[in-house]
Amino acid sequence: MLRWSFVCVALAVCAGCDDSSDGDAPAPDAGTAAGTIGPEGGSLTAGGAQLTVPAGALAAATALTVNETAEAPEGPWQRLSPVYRFGPEGTTFAAPVTVRITFSGGGGAPTLFWTEADGFAAVPGARVEGDAVIGEVTHFSEGFVGVPGAPDGGPASDGGVADGGEPDGAAPGDAVTPPADGGAAVDAGVPPAGGPLQPSAAVALGSDDQHDLSLKRALPAPGGQLTALLTYNGQPDLGAGPLPGPQGGAVVATWDAGLALQGYFALAGRATDLVRAPDGDLIVLGQPLRKVAADGAERWNKFFARDGSVDTAQGVAVDAAGRLHVVGLFDGEETFGGDTFQSLSGNTAFYAIFGADGAHVASAAYGGEYSTVLDRVVAMPEGGVVVAGTYTGDDVDFGGGPLPAPGRVAFDRRVVLARMDDPATHRWSVGLDFGQRAPQVQALERAADGDLLLWVSMNTAAGLDLGTGVVTDVPGPAQLLIRVGADDGAVKAVDALVGAQLSTPGVSRAGGAWCVAGTATRRITAGTVELGPIDPMTQSPSGFAVVLDDAAAGGAAFDLSFPVPGPPDYRLDQVEGLACAPDGAGGLFWFGGYRGMVDLAGPLPAGTQNRRPFLARLAP
Repeated sequence: MLRWSFVCVALAVCAGCDDSSDGDAPAPDAGTAAGTIGPEGGSLTAGGAQLTVPAGALAAATALTVNETAEAPEGPWQRLSPVYRFGPEGTTFAAPVTVRITFSGGGGAPTLFWTEADGFAAVPGARVEGDAVIGEVTHFSEGFVGVPGAPDGGPASDGGVADGGEPDGAAPGDAVTPPADGGAAVDAGVPPAGGPLQPSAAVALGSDDQHDLSLKRALPAPGGQLTALLTYNGQPDLGAGPLPGPQGGAVVATWDAGLALQGYFALAGRATDLVRAPDGDLIVLGQPLRKVAADGAERWNKFFARDGSVDTAQGVAVDAAGRLHVVGLFDGEETFGGDTFQSLSGNTAFYAIFGADGAHVASAAYGGEYSTVLDRVVAMPEGGVVVAGTYTGDDVDFGGGPLPAPGRVAFDRRVVLARMDDPATHRWSVGLDFGQRAPQVQALERAADGDLLLWVSMNTAAGLDLGTGVVTDVPGPAQLLIRVGADDGAVKAVDALVGAQLSTPGVSRAGGAWCVAGTATRRITAGTVELGPIDPMTQSPSGFAVVLDDAAAGGAAFDLSFPVPGPPDYRLDQVEGLACAPDGAGGLFWFGGYRGMVDLAGPLPAGTQNRRPFLARLAP
């Protein structure tokens, strides 16, 4: 039984806790914040609203306020958050300031509404990140998160996509429809709301099954769309002609909610991760590191000094100022634009910061006699980052002294978590002991209450105790969700999904929910739902997808899994990953591969001996 004992705690915000420059007394309640911000910039947080003022936006120190109101303005929208008043009203800025407002409920395409001369209007370029909408404005007014096209209090819109067709208002020819010879989309409709997750649409990718596509990252977008980074070999066809080849490369593609291809652009070189910048552009982690517009136009690129360093860049996060925080590993000599680093033996971890223009800001290396790897990084709203990875040495130091040493047995390595203001400024670091279980960090995110959520895979969790009691006595591959305090790295709670195997990126998070996909090598449970038994005819694992609420209080939390049957001519193989839709548990995209025949919202074109990629949308 996968159980969750986490309770969301309302964050009491005070002016002394934000980045404002005058250190005012605490605000009277969590829905009010006040502080003086000058030319150096700063931030204020009130309830679910956060204001970030960049350096140079104000010419002089200015007293600013953020207040949660009880207003309920009428209009063609469904409100998903309170209305927040930013003051003094009429204040203007020399550079855009960032407004982040959390929301809950609804569907469709949440966006940020801001008062203009003629009433509330949607903020251009606003984007959904987890359970919040982030947008940039240049003057003070009032703002809230809502779904356009539905009266306040009424049903949310469908995001402008009906029956898997073109978005509302799309001109003829805007959507690129996959051809029938290798990717005709199948739409079987959506089961009643509240029912189990089932495929509502699916598409086979590639004109034949001799080419390989691999998902690296998937980013949900408003309106039910999906933008994904994939790598490929050969010249597969996404639905609009073969990709450039034959050596392969990377491609960024966008599909609508019905899995009709909207467009794509190919990238030379390799790529490992994809994130959105505050201005709406895309950051592609790889060789080179680059920033591109949504249509693929390159803003800038940056090569690391040593050939092959793309293979070592593991994770990237972008902060509110647009700076890039990159982590990974290297072996030998490396530089990122500052000092030159030399590994001692095996892999050495690195953390580097680059400006919004790609210029080097700071970098550092961490490691010792044995291997150290940083896999994931998350930017903290108050500044700095938390990094996560693994190490095997006895002299690994992130700034707080050597971490506890693992043993010297094969697979005996520890997971490291470290909070850094910058590569040279350490707040805390911890080494979590997993013994001989070969832990691998899969994901690192922030929960709605500010805690850290760490997802780790390993060969077994039987007998493991991270200080909260033995996780499980059931052997077999396992996935752990670990809740950690952001102030000290202390483990607060651990939950296990036993019998499941993931391949990165098999974990995604949005709207307060974790979406997990992978293969099951034995019958497992999530809440009260059984997942993925081994098929007795093939002895091969089945694929599964499940949505888990990370903020449930004291009970099992799930929507439902979707096990895929596996007789000899219906086999799912290597489920690679997925992305939560912007509404969290309301739906998700699922990516993987299959051999033979698979029925996902209708039969897909048959594959042969080689794995054929598929993309499916699951919905309740």
